[in-house]
Amino acid sequence: MHLTNWFLRVLISLVCLFGSICAWIPSVGFKARAPQLAGSKQKSGWNPVHTRSLPLRASTRCQDQGLAQCIMSTKAYDATLTQRQVELSLEDKLRIAERLHKFGMSYIEAGWPTARPQDRVFFQRAKSQFDADVFRNFVAMIELPTAEGRDKAIASLLESGAGCYGIAVNLLDEQNQFVSPQRMEDLRAFAHALRQASRGPPPTLFAHLHHAFDAHRDNAERALSTVRAAAA
Repeated sequence: MHLTNWFLRVLISLVCLFGSICAWIPSVGFKARAPQLAGSKQKSGWNPVHTRSLPLRASTRCQDQGLAQCIMSTKAYDATLTQRQVELSLEDKLRIAERLHKFGMSYIEAGWPTARPQDRVFFQRAKSQFDADVFRNFVAMIELPTAEGRDKAIASLLESGAGCYGIAVNLLDEQNQFVSPQRMEDLRAFAHALRQASRGPPPTLFAHLHHAFDAHRDNAERALSTVRAAAA
């Protein structure tokens, strides 16, 4: 078991190294320009990029820290608990969350408490089962609500007790049209209101910009400007 864990850690380090190197290659384009998108907001805890885009986030740090320090400081975000291919029981999710923490995951996407009653129960159990320092890195997900539903959504998120929140918004609609500028305004307004309403230490916020790379493939310039709008 110890050998397996060691092998997986080495594998993740190699993947991070490869992603960081790719982020510096100008031909990669979108990844190489990441420092222009997210660097100014890094200290606030707002991550205006899709959370599964590890090379994109890594490149922001590597520009300032150097490759060696970047590899050592790279944070891993896991979304195993929110995958819909397999319906996990409450006990399964708690055991998996414990394994993910022991494995060294920095952030664990733990559920959608505003939309799924079973995820609300999971956060209640996890809060009592895990140490506060561990539970603080569990991410409660929510789809960006309308302005009318903002207050109710924030109250529901805060009830989860999580220290991190993920806000999901599609960059392309059902007709593959770009999201409106107003939607990005709504994203910023919701993030600001969520920070203001949070009790205790400021929460870490993640913007899940779904279909970001599809949008970039269709119209790179507009995709980048949309991501910049989310980061502003």
